[in-house]
Parts: sequence; structure tokens; C-alpha cells
Amino acid sequence: MPELREDIYVAIVWFNRGKPETIYLVPSTEWNNKDSNIFVERNYEGLQSEPEWAINLFDSKESELEVFPISIQRNLQELHERLNL
Repeated sequence: MPELREDIYVAIVWFNRGKPETIYLVPSTEWNNKDSNIFVERNYEGLQSEPEWAINLFDSKESELEVFPISIQRNLQELHERLNL
């Protein structure tokens, strides 16, 4: 299995029935969080399939993602301010 590191991220775009889309940027180390119901490690010991990192997304689990939001609009505004645009 690949190494989980703080500098490797997964981007999740959540499209949810009429709500505005939300973008989350999650560090790969979140798969080390054994309390997570979304980011899971699947080891198929004794089977042919290779181990894998998985993402389980359900409406009821969206709140678990809320600690990882990314606001493109806010980030663009901050960039413009830094560059004096």
C-alpha cells in the first residue's frame, strides 16, 4: 500500500440534491483515523484482492467532511489581495 503523507491530498466534490456543491480537501493521513466512517482501509487478508484505501460517502456522513472545506472563492480573493489585483 502507498505511504500516507501530510503532503498528499484527495479532493472531494460533493453534489447533493439541489444544494450548492462543496469541495473538500482531505490529507491522505485521514485514512489513519480509525474513528472515521468515511475514510477506510480495506485489507483482504487471505483473498486475491490487493488492499485498498476507500471512501464511503453517504448523506448521513457529510458532517464528517465539514472539517476539510475548501472555498475556491475565498482562496481566489486572498490570492488577489496578496498580488494587489
